[in-house]
Amino acid sequence: MKKIAGGLMAALLLFGVAGCSGYNDHRGKGDAPVAGRHGDDSPADVVNMPDSFPNISTKCLKGRAPWAAAVTTDRILIRFQDPDPCGGKAVAGRVTEGNG
Repeated sequence: MKKIAGGLMAALLLFGVAGCSGYNDHRGKGDAPVAGRHGDDSPADVVNMPDSFPNISTKCLKGRAPWAAAVTTDRILIRFQDPDPCGGKAVAGRVTEGNG
């Protein structure tokens, strides 16, 4: 019985240490580095949708008024203008993404 308990404890210790390792970071699957500053950890506004529909969270993009971002539980990112809550004026024209 002591051998089983010892083996179980060793397995739990091994799994606990593996969860704290940088294994995913070294393989490029960990969190992205933040260049010397902290991210925006303020709460987002969350809309809980009925079953079978994705929930939506929205947040103003800091320093990018009047833009906001919405993310669904399906991990779809949408950027849109939301001037009143985000503290800016609406920008006329089409919304474009990219460097062009």
